[in-house]
Amino acid sequence: MRVLGLDLAAANSGSSVIEVQHPNYSFQVIHEEALHHPMASFVNRVEAANYVLFLAEQHEVDLVVLEDYARRFGRTNTSGYEHGEVGGMVRKGLHEAGYPFYVIPPTSMRSFMEVPPKSPKDYLETRALERLGFESKASTKKKRSDITDSVIHAHIGSLVHILRTDGELDYPLTDAEHRIIHGDGKLEGLKDRDGIYYDSTKEK
Repeated sequence: MRVLGLDLAAANSGSSVIEVQHPNYSFQVIHEEALHHPMASFVNRVEAANYVLFLAEQHEVDLVVLEDYARRFGRTNTSGYEHGEVGGMVRKGLHEAGYPFYVIPPTSMRSFMEVPPKSPKDYLETRALERLGFESKASTKKKRSDITDSVIHAHIGSLVHILRTDGELDYPLTDAEHRIIHGDGKLEGLKDRDGIYYDSTKEK
């Protein structure tokens, strides 16, 4: 199974493709790329959304996983509309092209990786290296951060998809990972959460 992971934002996004060998649960990153689409330009956002479809087709992916919007308002959310526009165009394109995709809540990734809420962004890179054995080769810190986030999303989505498809997941999860995927009585696990999986081929 090939999974395209996306960490979308208003101007700079991360993308990656991982290859998942199942049932031995071997994960390998076969492509990583930072995407730049200046938020002042509508045309650039359209091109970015189209490029996501190009990546999906080029790497013959079976599944796409992207992060949901951070739903916050106020003076600090200066690029929320542009982010939403990019994300909406990407989802529409995937839907029309028939690529199944998961939309993962933004808080799930940090909890899954056991990263404290106020920790530096590069702490996720440290955890990705420790837990997933992945270290981005991108040229700048920002690019490495965005790409790493996309790899983590792809990893989470692939595990959830295997569990939903096979009904079981024979993969060693940490307590935090188990809580995010299976739930704990208070938190609904991703395996049971409605509204995060879309497959237009099954809706026809």
